[in-house]
Amino acid sequence: MPRHNGGRPVRPMVILAFGAAAVEYTPAGPISRLLACSVSVILLVACVCMAISGHGRDRARWRPVIRMAACLALGLGAGCVANLRTEESLGQPAGGLGQEAPYSPNALEGRLSGDGRLGATGWRSHEVELAAVLCDDDGKVGASGKVRVFVRGGAALPRGTSIRLRLSSGFRYGLPVFATEADLEIIAEAPRFERFRFGIREKALDSLARAGDRAGPLLEALVMGVRDDVDQGLTADFRNAGCAHILALSGQHVGILAALVAMALGPILGPFRAKACSCILLVFYLVVVGPAPSVVRAALMFWVAALARAMDRPQDSLNVLAIAFLLALAIDPASSRTISFQLSYLAVLGIAIYGKAYEFLLRRWFPPALSGAAATGWAALSVAAPLGLLIFGRLNLLAPLVAMVAAPLVGSLMWLGLGGSLAVSALPGLSGITGFLCALPYDWLARLMALAAAGPAIDAAAGNRLLPAAVVALLGALVYAWPYASYFIERRRSPGYCPPPGGLQFPQGTGRVTGTPGLRHAQALWPELPGGRVRPPAHTGPPGSGIRSQGLGNRTGRGRHVPRSSRRRATLDHLRD
Repeated sequence: MPRHNGGRPVRPMVILAFGAAAVEYTPAGPISRLLACSVSVILLVACVCMAISGHGRDRARWRPVIRMAACLALGLGAGCVANLRTEESLGQPAGGLGQEAPYSPNALEGRLSGDGRLGATGWRSHEVELAAVLCDDDGKVGASGKVRVFVRGGAALPRGTSIRLRLSSGFRYGLPVFATEADLEIIAEAPRFERFRFGIREKALDSLARAGDRAGPLLEALVMGVRDDVDQGLTADFRNAGCAHILALSGQHVGILAALVAMALGPILGPFRAKACSCILLVFYLVVVGPAPSVVRAALMFWVAALARAMDRPQDSLNVLAIAFLLALAIDPASSRTISFQLSYLAVLGIAIYGKAYEFLLRRWFPPALSGAAATGWAALSVAAPLGLLIFGRLNLLAPLVAMVAAPLVGSLMWLGLGGSLAVSALPGLSGITGFLCALPYDWLARLMALAAAGPAIDAAAGNRLLPAAVVALLGALVYAWPYASYFIERRRSPGYCPPPGGLQFPQGTGRVTGTPGLRHAQALWPELPGGRVRPPAHTGPPGSGIRSQGLGNRTGRGRHVPRSSRRRATLDHLRD
């Protein structure tokens, strides 16, 4: 990975994603896109001019700057395209369905863009892609865009079903539509593939329900993302405890499924083929459960990381997240405006940036295994909590610790549920045993959420949420910066500290003869550097005598073939800065 002046690595994909996100999350409109395009063109022209001029001796210094500016320009351009596509997909439908419409619609026609979901209040939610609007004078006007429809009662419908919805009240685009089962009419069934996928999904839900017994509804939410039958009180406890993300499919659930496949197929096919099978199974899983933003993000990151590992490339978490964000933005830019998309990516961004620093601080109080889990929770909360506080107005302060304790319970429940569903599918008489086993972690998880829901929390009113959100974000940044700031302060206070001039030098030792390298001098560490002692010849004995010196070229000595890490240990063990 290229580095800027020998320091931190330059991440081109991260800069690309930053530029795209900066445009995508600015207020939509032609003015913002025109400004972003202008900045992108100016940066590209500046990069070309800087590359042509060369800058003489400073060419190597300016090369990373040119690369970063070019990536930022390309990111701004990609963000402009994604912003335009988002505005087109979420914009005003054709036919003038605004307040100035010269007619009043009495029915809508469209196609379901996702499987119906049953809410906690009993309304079944459908997202409809509009195709036409029927008017009072039996006219029909073409339309586009998406409308959220809530229907009281009725069966679940698969994605791709064409429907006609009669409007019993006024319609205004941008607001949800409420109707009854009698107002919904099926015009055409879903395609055959969608019906086949929906059938597999219903069979999987039935197997999980029979295997889990009382824990069946929660298993359906954890494995398939279907929360239709989850108890409302349990859902409220998860939400008040700050662990509502557990009920949504995310990287944790994808990781458990991938680990199950790797454990089952690894001894038979080997680790590489097992990883490839996990990627293929993840495609099938994504098709069955539907393209929820958090699942798509987890799947894209899993595929990118698996490809990088297969190609023996670095698997930097920020780069993997940036590539997944750019791919998701290219596939479905409208999903970037949803709350689940933003919270999912912000949580992983916090883990990638803050995770190591938080783990370093928490190792004083926790063992390594627990410090890593707690650091992951706190890092995700530090970045995603401000947005969650702005939207929901509540932040449970113990949410990371609760999530850390709940993680093994959720994992064991999912493992028992998946194994129990396979067992029940083969032998239905085992449902009692599997239900008893699944009830053990389920009861503990329910008690934990009920206890955590009553914990300390920040409750902000609707108009006073900006200041608490800013304070939470600032506290997270301060905790992250504390190890670096304390290290810098201590280094400045030490009497032997001198700022490095930029070359390969170390603080000089004392009590040495003038003109000879000190213990911590670069020449003492690496004799091959200019000014060091002359290297001994590779062979001091006559050719063919079998006598080899314990020097350069000898694997048993300190030669070039010895791994670099061992040479460093042998030389630096007695050095303490």
